[in-house]
Amino acid sequence: MTALDVTKGAYFWDCGDLPINSHYLIWGLKFSNPGHNLWDLKETSGSKQLITTRAIDKTTFSKYENQAKKWSIIIYIIILITIFCISACKKKSEVFAFDRSKKKELTNVADNKRDKYCFKIVRNRLKTHLLDKNKTHSYYFIISKEELLQNSVLKEKDYFKSIEKFYQDTFFSESYILEQHNVQYLILIGQSRGATGIGVDYWSYECYGLNDENKIIRFSSLSKTPYSVFFDNEKLEYITDDNYPRPASGPVKLNYYPVIGSLYSEKGSLFKQIEYDCKNR
Repeated sequence: MTALDVTKGAYFWDCGDLPINSHYLIWGLKFSNPGHNLWDLKETSGSKQLITTRAIDKTTFSKYENQAKKWSIIIYIIILITIFCISACKKKSEVFAFDRSKKKELTNVADNKRDKYCFKIVRNRLKTHLLDKNKTHSYYFIISKEELLQNSVLKEKDYFKSIEKFYQDTFFSESYILEQHNVQYLILIGQSRGATGIGVDYWSYECYGLNDENKIIRFSSLSKTPYSVFFDNEKLEYITDDNYPRPASGPVKLNYYPVIGSLYSEKGSLFKQIEYDCKNR
């Protein structure tokens, strides 16, 4: 469109194909002046009604019949989309605030007195699968049950009731925040109330994506440590410790060996599994 608008505000133009194209047959076209009807056509009605503005030589120019109304609707839609995007981005980028003074440093030094299922050794063996073997760029923060349940951001999450239920159904529970580049996961660890037999040696894990409410991971393991859950190349993975073989019948006794260590993706796909004799460490 030039400084001198010879089309009189047109946004569309058609030549000799006008009688068979979508502007005329589907959109709908009215002639504001009989002189615009170069092809002796009848007016049509359609989904995006057009009206002619001028005809020059063998070209017919047109615009939306309700151009002002049409653009006001478009502008309104753009405003709504903009508001939605800003809101969505704000929600997406919202970082879970907590006391950062309680950071746990990741260590690979095995504590044989407390690590009775050799988790740290098993984890080091499984690390051969990892893409990011040496640098985790991740931090673990201890967070109390009280601080967690009183957090206003967490209370708005769809899974908040599941977190409350976890505390009701477990004891000896611990809570952690795993963070990498503002991506955060809540890690809950506890022992099921009423568990008997072999069940008393297993710890229940629930992991919730604080940036993405659709990411929820649940599993159990003999080892109780937040380092069971970690980032590898910015993707979440987790490790479980189990004790096999188990007899087909009769009493089951956990003897700490052999330990079966399994590495999983956040979707539950098994990446790698190893067996380690914890007795001879």
